[in-house]
Amino acid sequence: MRKIVIQFIGLCLISITTINFSFGQTAKSDSLQYLAAADNAVSGFYKSIGTQSHLYTGFYNEPYDPSIKNNPYFRDTLQFIKGTVNYDGNVYRQVPLLYDIYKDIVISLLSDTISKYDMLTEQVHYFDFSNHHFVRISSDTANLKTGFYDEIYSKKLRVLTRYEKSIQTTTNNQHLERFFDKSTSYFLKKGTTYFPVNSEGALIDVLKDKKKELKQYLKSNKIKFRKDPENALTLLAAYYDHLTN
Repeated sequence: MRKIVIQFIGLCLISITTINFSFGQTAKSDSLQYLAAADNAVSGFYKSIGTQSHLYTGFYNEPYDPSIKNNPYFRDTLQFIKGTVNYDGNVYRQVPLLYDIYKDIVISLLSDTISKYDMLTEQVHYFDFSNHHFVRISSDTANLKTGFYDEIYSKKLRVLTRYEKSIQTTTNNQHLERFFDKSTSYFLKKGTTYFPVNSEGALIDVLKDKKKELKQYLKSNKIKFRKDPENALTLLAAYYDHLTN
């Protein structure tokens, strides 16, 4: 079972209490000197962490079985990238971030820059890193699966990309092997409804009131949906918004 991360101020207080009991037989003056030092340590914590203290709240990060091939992260990178996160309504910048697609969670580092922890998913309203803007969508407010979506266009129309990874099993030389497998889905919001648009035909069907113009735009600009779906979706959504202004 995963445990809630204890905020560093809690750790400071636990240490203070433990040492205080251990040295219960020391002179009163020594105790007073220790407590003064402890107060300074706590004050130093607040001064160094400040408003970022709330950010260090989440779950201890549990490592994966190393025998699983590939990895569960966005763009397959193991490197933390500094970005911006809206956490429980507060915006924090220059935060080391790693996006675990398999678990659909955001991972960060404690201030020791070594210990990894999982942010509380419900508290992450959005996060920006690696030139991508991820937003959390709830099934309570949209006809989509609850989770993080990469917002690649947002004006009159809205285009979202959903990345997912699953653990697949294969047999290699009579040995079972497990590996992370990635899938990508695209959604277009028109009005109040999100439509799956994983092909050029599906996109044109949603925007059929401008079908002729969009077809011509694709042809004139040599846009190939299969080759670059995100680029095609962004360009066509922007063009449709232009046509319907």
